[in-house]
Parts: sequence; structure tokens; C-alpha cells
Amino acid sequence: MRILVLTLAGVWLAGCASWSTLNTDDMLAEAKERSAQTSQRNAQTHWQDETFGSLAALAGETFRGEPMTAAGEVDPDGVADIQSWAWSDDGKEIIISHGLEDGSYGGVTRIYPNGEANELAYRYVTNAGFETVGSFTLDETGGWEAMEAVEGHDTITHVRSRGYKREDGALMSEAEYLTADGWQPGHGFVYTPFDGEVPEVRAAGE
Repeated sequence: MRILVLTLAGVWLAGCASWSTLNTDDMLAEAKERSAQTSQRNAQTHWQDETFGSLAALAGETFRGEPMTAAGEVDPDGVADIQSWAWSDDGKEIIISHGLEDGSYGGVTRIYPNGEANELAYRYVTNAGFETVGSFTLDETGGWEAMEAVEGHDTITHVRSRGYKREDGALMSEAEYLTADGWQPGHGFVYTPFDGEVPEVRAAGE
């Protein structure tokens, strides 16, 4: 018990010694710096929420998507998709990295403000040798619609898609493709929160 008491007393005295080396100016400067950092984080978060709407809440999350049939059932022959949402280093863009679980296909999307109310621009680069440029239109329910022009694909010239986040945290998305024969049904996925990582995607042609 005496050893314990002496030890605690030593810690307390050491703390007092450290405390005595700080003056009021140092403490005020440190408090101001912490306050400024907090204000900056809060301001950025407010800007992100205002700018990216419902998409802002997805940053920092990873999802696994089960492919769906046109009838709304899980496609037993489809390959699941893993996607991870994150802020760019400066917090001004949302970056989505994704890949199919078999590593055959994937890409990166960068979403950024375009100056229009309730609208965001994005660019999507794939490992299949094509890119897309488009925009998200956000609605008051937390859903979104996207339209993109495709560059470098053999048959598809445009893609339009819709999505929203369910109350249970799952993401719903479906897409259609524009070809020479008109709009064709595309993929649909139900994404649920996932603890794993985005698979490594093979380079085109591998």
C-alpha cells in the first residue's frame, strides 16, 4: 500500500511540475487552435452535407451488392459488386472505388460539385478501357438519378441509373443502357453494409 501511495504521489507531483511549466498564454493559444480546428471540421462537414446531400452520409462506408434480375430477385448467376465510398484528401470530392468479387471488372468514380443546385458532376474510369462523364440529380427523399455519356465503349453510348438508401441501410440501384437499338435494361444491385475490402481488379485483357 505504501508503494502504491508513493507512486500515485509521484505521478501527481510530476503532473504538477508539468502544469507549472505552462503559462496562461500557452493554454489560451492551445485552446484557440483546438477551437479553430473544430470550427474548420464543422464548417467542412456542413459544406459537405449541403453540397452532396444524401450522398455525403455514404462516405466512409463499404457495401456489397447482390445482382438482381428484372423480376427483382437475386440473380444466382451474377457476380457481387463491392464498393467503397470515401472523401478525397481535401474533402471536396467523394471517391467511389468498386470491383466485382471475381476481379474481372471495376473502376473509380469521382463526384464533385458543378455549381448547379441539387446536382453533382462525376467522372467514372474503368479497367475495361472506357470512361463516363455525367451528373447526379438529388431529390428531397434522399434518392438520386444519374445520366452519363460513355466514351470508348463499343456499343453503349449513355447510361441512366437511379438509386436510394433504404431505412435498413441498404442501397438500391438500377441502370439502363442506350445502344443503337434504344434503351436496354441494365444491371440492378442491392447493396448492404460490408466489412471487407474492394477486390483487386485485373487490368484489361488479363
